[in-house]
Amino acid sequence: MKNLSRIEKNGLAGNRRGMAVIYVALLLFALIAFVGLAIDIGYKYIVWTELQNAADSAALAGAAKLDGTISPLQTLARQEAVSFAQKNKATKQIINIDLNSSNNTAGDIVVGYWDGTNFHETIPAGTVINAIKIITRRSGETGTGVAASDKIKVFFGKVLNIEFMRANASAIAWRPIRPTVPISLCINSCSLSTPTTFFFKQDKKDNTNPPPSEPPPPERTVGWTEFSFTSQAENLGPKSLTAQYIRGEAIPPDVCKKYIYTNNGVGEIVKEFKDEFNKQVKTTGLPYWEVIVPILDAVKDHTELTACPPGDQPLPYQVSHYAIIRITKVMTNPDPGFEVSVLSCIPCDQNSALGKRPYLVK
Repeated sequence: MKNLSRIEKNGLAGNRRGMAVIYVALLLFALIAFVGLAIDIGYKYIVWTELQNAADSAALAGAAKLDGTISPLQTLARQEAVSFAQKNKATKQIINIDLNSSNNTAGDIVVGYWDGTNFHETIPAGTVINAIKIITRRSGETGTGVAASDKIKVFFGKVLNIEFMRANASAIAWRPIRPTVPISLCINSCSLSTPTTFFFKQDKKDNTNPPPSEPPPPERTVGWTEFSFTSQAENLGPKSLTAQYIRGEAIPPDVCKKYIYTNNGVGEIVKEFKDEFNKQVKTTGLPYWEVIVPILDAVKDHTELTACPPGDQPLPYQVSHYAIIRITKVMTNPDPGFEVSVLSCIPCDQNSALGKRPYLVK
């Protein structure tokens, strides 16, 4: 009996040890499966990041080539987007996107209108195509306007009977009309006919002999601006923020309907402006430098004052319009200013024209 009891106890202990081995094996399997799945998900995130970088660069490149019309063809914009997407890789494969010239709403490249909040494939009356949406994929999707792509092969997901994962990324870039140089005109300037000349200072009186010409009318006087909402510029030298805006080293903010301060002044800042004009003409090969400038209207809290000439008092002006101007000549002495061949004023909150610089919005 004692031997029988001992055998039963040994058998029970063996069963427990056997069950423990099974439990450990199951736990190890689950652990390996979840660790492997985490690794695969991490890899998917890396692929998504690659796809997102490609979508961002393609959207910015495509938006830069939008032609300012309502035509959905936008051939140059689509070609540029494809070219920049292909400069990127995901899963070590070049990222291809389809031109989608038919502008299928589910395609890789879709042009449309961004209203500041939402993207629309239908262009509102009185506006132009100002945005482009890009989708990059590693999803195996097919359809009109969708380039072929491979799904993401997993490393450890096969343990859970998962062989592939999908990923895609999207980006939207638009070209809002924004100022590109730190000079400002007053609202009365919009009624001037072209060609015309603007000057950097309004008061020309001095004791020279012979005396200079009469001061220009207020609407042909220009104000410098740092696009500041709080104060006038303290420095108009070559290292100033104004000079950085002129050289494109700083990007002007959106100042539509906001009040900004301006300055009058000449000297080194005029030379900076002329140097940049010469550089732009040489780079583009065009006989002009096309820029966008803010148009000033009301003086804050002083309805009795006009915005002409800009910069003649330390009060902020409201930006009501932007003007697209073509500068054909910059003069430094004796009367600093510039000549303009085209001047077109547009309400700053209307997207009936394209700005110079694309921005990612989504």
